[in-house]
Amino acid sequence: MRNILISGVGLTLLGACSSADTGGIETSTATMVSASNGENTGAQTSEASLTDPTNATSPTTGVGGSTTDGSGTTMAGTITDSDTSGETTQGSPDTTTGESDGTASETDSSSSSEGSSGGILPDVDADGVPDPDDNCPDVLNPDQADLDMDGKGDLCDDDTDGDGVPNGGDNCPLVENPDQADQDKDGKGDACDDDIDNDGVPNGGDNCPLVPNVDQKDLDKDGLGDLCDEDIDNDKIPNPDDVFPNDGGQPGVVLPGKIYAHSSSSLSTVDVVTYVVAPVGAFKWPNDGGGHQMTDVAIDRYGVLYGVTFDRAYVCNPTSAQCFVLGTLPGSFNGLTWIPAGTLDPDKDSLIGITTGGAWNHLKIMNGQVTSQQLGTYGAGYSSAGDAFSIEGVGTYAAVNKNGANSTVIVTVDPLNGKVLSELASTQGYNTIYGLAGWEGLIIAFDQGGTMIKVDPMTKAVTNLGNKAMTWWGAGVGTVIPQ
Repeated sequence: MRNILISGVGLTLLGACSSADTGGIETSTATMVSASNGENTGAQTSEASLTDPTNATSPTTGVGGSTTDGSGTTMAGTITDSDTSGETTQGSPDTTTGESDGTASETDSSSSSEGSSGGILPDVDADGVPDPDDNCPDVLNPDQADLDMDGKGDLCDDDTDGDGVPNGGDNCPLVENPDQADQDKDGKGDACDDDIDNDGVPNGGDNCPLVPNVDQKDLDKDGLGDLCDEDIDNDKIPNPDDVFPNDGGQPGVVLPGKIYAHSSSSLSTVDVVTYVVAPVGAFKWPNDGGGHQMTDVAIDRYGVLYGVTFDRAYVCNPTSAQCFVLGTLPGSFNGLTWIPAGTLDPDKDSLIGITTGGAWNHLKIMNGQVTSQQLGTYGAGYSSAGDAFSIEGVGTYAAVNKNGANSTVIVTVDPLNGKVLSELASTQGYNTIYGLAGWEGLIIAFDQGGTMIKVDPMTKAVTNLGNKAMTWWGAGVGTVIPQ
């Protein structure tokens, strides 16, 4: 037998109440049983109970918010229809009001956070930056600072400056410096040290920031301290090659476009275009006890003029002809020349003294002493006529006496040892060529009798430039031209 069950607690069968019932009771909802079929109908009060004025029955709790229109017809509600097999039928909720269908077991008691629907994202370190956007998700860093822009925040980056050196061993952890250079060995890298040389003068005001110089001396007032200035006196001669590194007026440098020629006692210039000879003046010798007869001169790449007598080496001012002794010679030389840097010495010009027999000697001058090392000779059958010159990118040439020849021969030589490589030209009857110098595309020879000769190294043609009324003993030209 199919039974109709009414869901609820403490139900009481109530009689139908008409709208004419006394007592002014407002009928909202109630639960009733029809006498004819036992179905649940009625209305529920706001207190979920109703007292029948005719029989004063107990309040009955409504289920599912069912209401009746007063005629016994159910408006909405939940009725559990059960048969003997225990099958349960559930009504549907009122979709217009959003009310529950009255079945407690169907109530959705779970709640969804705004984050689960995409509103709020997790922030583990609570720094206000969501984890997906946080460059240090586990470390509080609301500013998101990232010095090396590698996507990892500074507070959690073990190499903040991105130079490949971990912070713990980096002497400049906030400045990229993979070489870890530390000039003053104070543990702070040069790249972030405000006093790199540790002399007490901050880098910005230090005229030698890499060399300790507390006194900040600057002889030439060029803003570069003396201890780190390669040319202290600003005379264009580097300190190591400057006989007077603290005196900008000495030893002076040669004029551009000039060859310097001399007798044993006086100095002159020769213009390389017009061949005009202009006297500089008599050599002014120091009181050093020397013989004071200049046998030859030579000019280095900086324009400094050096000379030798039969017994001493000198440096002379090419403007005043004043000479300063450098030391006593270990032998006698009638020829002198500088060899360009990159030949004997990779960085410096080298001074060569030539003996009358044709020996090629490397001279070194230091602390008032002159030392000599023989490198070689012109070779069998050749001796020195008195001079040689060597120009960077041009070549090395010498004036030699050749056995059986009536004229001085101009030859090319190997600057490393002085060996004659080839005979370039004969001077055609001049056999006392004591001075030799060159320029771009020409060679000038100076005969003791006063005549100047031009030799074309390409055609080997010899041109007489006239007698200059000078007893020539030598000549010199720089290792780099134009000077």
